[in-house]
Formats: sequence, C-alpha cells, structure tokens
Amino acid sequence: MSYLKTSLLNFILDYEHNKIVFKSEKGFSHILILAGLAVIAVVAVAGYFLFMVKPSETLAPVKETAAVQTPPLTLSIDSPSDGTVVTDKKITIKGTTLPNTAVIMFTESDQTSLDSDAQGNFEDSLMLDDGINSITITAYDDKGGEKSTQFDVVSDTAK
Repeated sequence: MSYLKTSLLNFILDYEHNKIVFKSEKGFSHILILAGLAVIAVVAVAGYFLFMVKPSETLAPVKETAAVQTPPLTLSIDSPSDGTVVTDKKITIKGTTLPNTAVIMFTESDQTSLDSDAQGNFEDSLMLDDGINSITITAYDDKGGEKSTQFDVVSDTAK
C-alpha cells in the first residue's frame, strides 16, 4: 500500500485489492469494475472517496463494431412491362425486393399477397378484366416503410 498527500485529498493506493482510497472532507464515492468495463457510481456519504479500479492492463479491449444498416426498401418488376398486351385472363407477375418482405399485388378486381424469398424474388398471378388493367404492387418492410409501383397491362381475349 502507498500513501500520497495533496492539498485537497489524501490518497491511499491499495494495489493488492485494486483500489484507491481518497480521504476528503466531502462525502464518499467509488468506481466499480463489472465484467471488464468501468462503471462509475457516485455516492455521497461518510467522509471518504473510495475508487475501486482494476489495473488497465487487465481490462479487456473494447471491440469496435460497425452499425448494422438495413438497406433501403427497393421494388422492381421483372415482368410484365408497362403496356404489355396479353390474350389471357391471368397474368404472372415477377419481381424483386428485399429478402423476406411482404408484397401485395392488386387490380380493381383481384388481389394477392405473398412474401419474397431469401433472395428477394417474388412471383404470383392475378386475374385480369378485359381491356386495360392497372396493376399496383407494394412491398412493406419490417419498419413500416413501403414502396409501390403501378403499371398497366391490356387483356385482349377477343379472337
């Protein structure tokens, strides 16, 4: 144990117990080491300042980690393209968004919902009315964000 004296405080360095005791005329305070991290606790009582510290060489290094950023929500339609003319009442829609994202597709007369796969791909079919059909596709991320696209296809079943 070592003793130091200054004009403000008396220091007692206790290397064996990894603590420093400060005697002063104001209160009591201590610092605790928990799981290798310094946690500071200040308590005003008695007439001493007690700082319990571990030597710096025994502290575990802090690992720096990069913040995990969620990519922005995207939505693209692979097929069909805007203005496509089909001779069927049913159309298959293929596209991509973020992986495992909820997707809703609808026209004025039909709708469907699904989740994109682990690569972000999705595919489903909608029934069409004769003539121009506006198709709206919306993807929803897990934070409540949404991304939509709309396009028209024409169903011409008259032969």
